[in-house]
Amino acid sequence: MFFRKHILPWTAADAFDNDELFQKWLRRKHKAFTDCRIVFVLLASACLLGGYVLEQRPLMLLTIVPLVLMLLISTALDRTEAAMDGQNKTDK
Repeated sequence: MFFRKHILPWTAADAFDNDELFQKWLRRKHKAFTDCRIVFVLLASACLLGGYVLEQRPLMLLTIVPLVLMLLISTALDRTEAAMDGQNKTDK
């Protein structure tokens, strides 16, 4: 239940008593995902810039990690937005 509610918020509808609480909780998760995505973009930019200035390729390659995390968060953000709109994208 913890994993489903905190990691996959678009599947947590049955953990709430009414739809209003679920939508409010989804908005908070949406804001948290958006903030995390901004942090990872800044972190990737700092790694790339630092690697370029210091001329160290390992630091430049470290840019990949925040970009992959940003991609995963963007996917979660899309699914959370779909849950907020009442769509169910989990069934494929």
